[in-house]
Amino acid sequence: MWEYLKKAKKPIVLYGMGNNADRILDKLYEYGIEVSGVFASDDFVRGHSFRGHQVINYSAACERFGNMIILLCFGTQRADVMQRIVKIASEQELLVPDMPLRASRCLTLILREAMQGVLKVFTICLPMSNLKKCLKM
Repeated sequence: MWEYLKKAKKPIVLYGMGNNADRILDKLYEYGIEVSGVFASDDFVRGHSFRGHQVINYSAACERFGNMIILLCFGTQRADVMQRIVKIASEQELLVPDMPLRASRCLTLILREAMQGVLKVFTICLPMSNLKKCLKM
């Protein structure tokens, strides 16, 4: 994914802040990839900045950047947030970097819902001992 982003012509914008966004930014900088901005859900926009980028909301990001690549920088189980992510993915190119939280092996499962054509990506990060147990199931 990093090589793809390095060649991308569209602005690259982060959706979310926090530890995972920090790690994604570090990886982008490691590859020499420029980040154009950061946006957050309306409830989290308070006129602040994140690592030198003013945090704006999605509609302001669309106005400022137009057609962009969005990197999702957080996980959620909230249905309303997941619906917002699906809506954004229907309007823009949305990628989810695979960034394990700890030194562990990650198993990424990609499932496509045939009826809706929605791509769902699940990443499970476990210590190797647990991963081996899961793979035997």
